[in-house]
Amino acid sequence: MVHPEILDTKCRSEWEKLIDEWIFDEKDRYMLKRQLLDAKTIAEIAEEVEMSNQQVHARLKRAKTKLFNKI
Repeated sequence: MVHPEILDTKCRSEWEKLIDEWIFDEKDRYMLKRQLLDAKTIAEIAEEVEMSNQQVHARLKRAKTKLFNKI
């Protein structure tokens, strides 16, 4: 879980740029933006991308780890 105060350290466009620069998989970028910037739940994202909740959770965890290790 990402704490909201971390997200408040940058504006939306800065987060979008960081995600675009460091997350190389298109679907992972989409899911990460939906969760972090649009406050969508894993279940909502899973339905949108037609994947299981477990798959979405694992991919988001990996993408967030990569992103937050770069900033």
